[in-house]
Amino acid sequence: MKLIKKGKPNDIKIGILMPIPYNAAINSLFFQTAYEYINDLEGVIAYRYVYNIRDDVLEALDAEININNLDAILISMSFELDYIYVARILDKINLLHRHKGFKKPILVAGGIAVTANPLPLADIVDVVVIGEVDEILRDMIYVVGDNEPLKYLETFNCVSISPFKDKAKRCFVKDLNRALHAVKQFFPLNEEPVYGYGIRVEVSRGCPYLCAFCMEGHIQYPFRYRDMEIVWKIIEKGLESYMSKRVIFYSLAFFSIPYIDRFLNKLIEHSIEASIPSLRVDQVTKERLNVIKKLGQKTINASS
Repeated sequence: MKLIKKGKPNDIKIGILMPIPYNAAINSLFFQTAYEYINDLEGVIAYRYVYNIRDDVLEALDAEININNLDAILISMSFELDYIYVARILDKINLLHRHKGFKKPILVAGGIAVTANPLPLADIVDVVVIGEVDEILRDMIYVVGDNEPLKYLETFNCVSISPFKDKAKRCFVKDLNRALHAVKQFFPLNEEPVYGYGIRVEVSRGCPYLCAFCMEGHIQYPFRYRDMEIVWKIIEKGLESYMSKRVIFYSLAFFSIPYIDRFLNKLIEHSIEASIPSLRVDQVTKERLNVIKKLGQKTINASS
């Protein structure tokens, strides 16, 4: 499934690369949101790419366009192993930073792993974004269409240019209600995605507990959550064009959201199923287990 947009010759052309297979990549809300948001911008068109790890092949999901003709490629990396996959991909298509210099397409990397440690990418990509990209994405997209994009990109507080010697500040969205979120989400018709079918909804970011083993909780700190009304609007709009009345929630501290019990009961009233994220053992109660069962979920993951 893809968003059909007729591009123009002078449009800024942006690639979005996920270094994982398609049925896993669609679970990335960055992948979903960037594709929808960029294609909604005037004079810009986005193209999606995923990595078939088994066959060691870069797969284009949209119109066949020479990847070297893009203005920029946005690369999302959640795990350290993604560094290896990205290096393999870029080497195969002769786009490693050390080979191409600072010629287009500009290679922009971001994500949890990149924010934690960008230095291994110094010879691989041109630019890294530290933290959350929401509030700079629009300006960054239009900048890469310029003839000298790096001159402007280095003025962004949370952007660092290879070899990443400067100390970029971490960007984060203070008010999660203002953060970007896809509602016209894509999914495969011939292969059930990881987590199953359903609209993916990010209800919170960060975590108040800051467990020592959890890098994501520290990188995305502080804990923030969307207002109940905003989450409901995302679900309503998303389900209008979706094949299943099911919501897949994203949250590191689901039952730390003050209204979440009321919200789950509202889903039951509207006959909407839900997939609940991992839960803390100390937040699991008999009443909540009954609600989760009514929402159609048969198993849970719990941590202490």
